[in-house]
Amino acid sequence: MPQTSTRPNKVLIVDDDVRIRDLLRRYLMQEGFEVMLAEDGKALNRVL
Repeated sequence: MPQTSTRPNKVLIVDDDVRIRDLLRRYLMQEGFEVMLAEDGKALNRVL
């Protein structure tokens, strides 16, 4: 039987449109994902 992880799946959203980031963040959090956001490549480097 496959094991299921108790850790949340993580998603990184990179988009320059704050509305898109927020929409995706809210949806994915409702689905149980841990969400990290970045607005561009520079912000992405800070997140990682």
